[in-house]
Amino acid sequence: MDNTNDSISDRVERSLRTSRRALIVVLIGVLIAAVTLIAHALRPGSFLSDWPSKAPWLIPVAIVVFVAISALTRRGRASAAEAKNVMQTVLEDEFRQANLSRAQRFALVVVLLAQIPLAALSLSGLTTAAAVTVMAVTTVTLGMAALIVSFLIFDRD
Repeated sequence: MDNTNDSISDRVERSLRTSRRALIVVLIGVLIAAVTLIAHALRPGSFLSDWPSKAPWLIPVAIVVFVAISALTRRGRASAAEAKNVMQTVLEDEFRQANLSRAQRFALVVVLLAQIPLAALSLSGLTTAAAVTVMAVTTVTLGMAALIVSFLIFDRD
């Protein structure tokens, strides 16, 4: 009986580690996309803004690498019923839900405070389209990054 509980708790811990790693990958992807969009708004002809058109093979290669890594980590997984039980345990964890709520509140405060300096972009001499694009991309990126990073920090053991 104890062996089964240890097995389930080990699976829950592996699931949490995988979830954290996935959040880090999502954070990196969000930051790369944001930097590319901001560079495209500020300096349209630079390499940083045009890398997707100059090296279009990077995106499919990255997708294949992530799929391959995901397939390799799926070996030795439990049955579908056990996997569902593990995910249900993770999703219903009250401590994790409280950490997500704290992270959401923190991200909201970060986004609201960021609007003050971002409003100065409209006075910076940029074109209206560039200023609005930078403001929007920065707001969304800050919100998503603050949520992910604060959740990863609050959710540590």
